[in-house]
Amino acid sequence: MLLKKTETNLLKKKTKKIKIFERAGKILQIYRSGKIPKIMKIIPVLKNFEEYLWLTRPDRWSFQALFSVTRMFFSKLNQDQLKRFFCLVLVPRFQEGIFKKKKIPPHLFLTIKLSSTKEKSFFYYLVKPICLSKNCTINEAIFLTSIISHCKFSVNHILCFILILIKDNLFSNSRCLILRGILSKKYNLPNRILECLIDFFFFNKDKIKIEKFRNCFLIFIKNYSTFF
Repeated sequence: MLLKKTETNLLKKKTKKIKIFERAGKILQIYRSGKIPKIMKIIPVLKNFEEYLWLTRPDRWSFQALFSVTRMFFSKLNQDQLKRFFCLVLVPRFQEGIFKKKKIPPHLFLTIKLSSTKEKSFFYYLVKPICLSKNCTINEAIFLTSIISHCKFSVNHILCFILILIKDNLFSNSRCLILRGILSKKYNLPNRILECLIDFFFFNKDKIKIEKFRNCFLIFIKNYSTFF
């Protein structure tokens, strides 16, 4: 009898906790400005981080709420949590925002720009899965290129990402757009990376009539021909 009462009390407490997070999620759906629900601040320290986060339905947050929560989470999440937040929340919301709006909403742009401050997570958990996907759209690549072109990144992350983009000499319009954005910033690339880029362009020389590839190649020649 005592065991049943204990189980009932635990169930009630669990149900109450779930309702609190669900209520916070409903507030975030209509959020425009101001303070976010206080309960959101404890999510990063909870053991089941993803489960409690999903109770708030981040797929339905307003873009203003997405920006505010992301800004708060970035100072609290560890590396593993950051990876999950990028994969489960930021990537789907970015793709959804571009697909539905065609023109990226201002607060979504600010959110993605803010995410670039976490360089490793930005390149490996947001840019990489999107641009290497067969379903990556030109609009997605253009917006990511814009972010990369306007933000500062460490050379080490840039070098590693260039190698990812040209791995196996695979060509796609989205890869060329993002590669062009990187090359236009005139990073001081080591000879090994330059040689890999030459191999990439030579291997895909039959794509020279494709505008995205040709523009990327011309930027490379313009900015790095003196290194040959």
